[in-house]
Amino acid sequence: MNCSFIAFIAVFLLSGTASLSCYTGDENGTNIRRGYGYCMSSFYINEKSAAFSGRHGHQKKAGKHEDKLECTIEVDSDSNYTFNCPCFHHKCNKPMSYEEFGQSEFEVISGPAPSP
Repeated sequence: MNCSFIAFIAVFLLSGTASLSCYTGDENGTNIRRGYGYCMSSFYINEKSAAFSGRHGHQKKAGKHEDKLECTIEVDSDSNYTFNCPCFHHKCNKPMSYEEFGQSEFEVISGPAPSP
């Protein structure tokens, strides 16, 4: 199955490394497995960055099927940002580095960085 993961990201202000980790999750938190093979992924950034929403489409026999997915942002006491965005199960079995994440089909859009 050929899949494409397209997200619209506001602004990145990065001074260090970032990583995207994806998992099937459990029943106790925001990492609950969703339908259609979606699971929650978290994008951690150590500098201010704006929230983004994502869209994940995949090919089906009857044509292209696409779901628009909203992502959320959380900030912890250390001002680390957690971006929660669904992704398909075959993408959720291994961590992704920021470089891998950035090489996906992402498009930057405007938006100020949120305050912690």
